[in-house]
Amino acid sequence: MTENELIQSNPILAAALAKVERENREAKNSPKGFLRSLVASCLKAGMGPEKIFAVIKTGRVVTEQNLQYLSKEDVKEWVEACNEYHQLARTRDVVARISGRSKPSKQK
Repeated sequence: MTENELIQSNPILAAALAKVERENREAKNSPKGFLRSLVASCLKAGMGPEKIFAVIKTGRVVTEQNLQYLSKEDVKEWVEACNEYHQLARTRDVVARISGRSKPSKQK
């Protein structure tokens, strides 16, 4: 399975990653493809998708070892991103909601 196929296997992560890549396309200090490779590596390693989503959203990898160095606000943002993943996983129009391309349709 290619890196791209692996990422595409989780539509929530794929959409979040695509959004960040679009937003940072012009950023000069953003190494091209680094986040994509990191996400693929995390998936291969079996990291929970909510944690990978939080990495994409916050730009932080939170571990027991580095937790003491993060502010309460940073940790809160990371936990909220994990919770957002779970909420998105329960919704019907995941890709539309996270990509910002269209509004989700109302469920009947």
